Amino acid sequence: MRQTKMLYFMKRMEFSLWRLPMAASILTLVLLLGSCADGDNVYDSMRRIVSDGAPAYNSVRLEQLQLDSVRYSGESFSWAQEDQGICCLDIFYGWLYRFDAEGHLIKRTLGNGRASNESIIKHYMIGTMSGDGELAIAGSSLDFEYFSKDLTAVNRFLIVKDQQKEYAPSEFLAYTTPGDCIARFYKGKLYEGLVSDIPDFIFGPDYEKKVCHIGVVDMTEGKALKSEIQGLPSMFSEDKAKYRGMDFVMFDIDNQDNMYIGFAADSLVYVFDHNRKPKFAFGRSGVNMDTDYERFGSLDEMNAYRTNITKKGYYYWIEYIDETGVCFRSYKKGADSEYDGLQVYKDGKLMSDSEIPKGFKVVGYIAPYYYSQIIGGEEDGSLMAYRFKLD
Repeated sequence: MRQTKMLYFMKRMEFSLWRLPMAASILTLVLLLGSCADGDNVYDSMRRIVSDGAPAYNSVRLEQLQLDSVRYSGESFSWAQEDQGICCLDIFYGWLYRFDAEGHLIKRTLGNGRASNESIIKHYMIGTMSGDGELAIAGSSLDFEYFSKDLTAVNRFLIVKDQQKEYAPSEFLAYTTPGDCIARFYKGKLYEGLVSDIPDFIFGPDYEKKVCHIGVVDMTEGKALKSEIQGLPSMFSEDKAKYRGMDFVMFDIDNQDNMYIGFAADSLVYVFDHNRKPKFAFGRSGVNMDTDYERFGSLDEMNAYRTNITKKGYYYWIEYIDETGVCFRSYKKGADSEYDGLQVYKDGKLMSDSEIPKGFKVVGYIAPYYYSQIIGGEEDGSLMAYRFKLD
């Protein structure tokens, strides 16, 4: 009996470890609408915007932008904003670097320490800036920090998880923060991608109806709120073994608090308003994606999950640009492709589907350029980003 329990525990831990880093370029979240569990699937009933005909243009032309060299650990969160410049938050060193639109270093701030303008978190799991320039940071121990626009600490707090308690699927503490967590900071609330590491739930009959992937933390009050948006599109319940583990979510929030949400294996993007009521859906399948997923029906078939995540095609990033009304979505084509894909949507219509370097994400806009995440080398501190125009 003890041996059986130990084997189950080891498999559960292995599954957790494989799901956590997974979110790496992509990260998980699903939706706030408990009502969909008992009625029609809210995703399936959404109004669809269909992209007819060929895209308006076939490719985007990327320009490499070299940034000034800085002390860099090799891992960071990055974004670009008109009034903030290109920003790089180093995950391990704690520094926040700001560069101008041409890549010249403006200032280095933050860093680790206990002053009001320093971070006490040693390893960032989350780092994201609001459109107003406020900063939210979270660590691996459910430790959170909220900084004002001038980078003065507004709040620091811990959320305590009772390891003996069984949390409901709608509760923040029912889930785990994945490795490269997708997160957004909007009007004092941190929205972050979560994953479940409980096999009984993941392989259970109600997972596709009850799972939540977007946790919400009130950074002013210092407490977790009810997870927004619940459930999955019906494709995930109609063929559970094929799509299990491929439900991690990417999302963005525009300046009207509309939420744009996509799932790794689903070709559609779903839009919810500020009350998280469904508005519409749009999207077209990426070009030459290998979506022939191996079936993952139990923990004994863990290799199928590894294969799907490392060798198959799926969607992994969404970025909505308020200034231009353009929505970008990045996707993996599969292990046999030299490139990933980048889709460009305007008013729900596909404008472009281009080949891009693997792992590429659009993270912001400084007119007239759209910018990718920062890419750097740990050894020499060199940093670069891609930028491009949509003419």
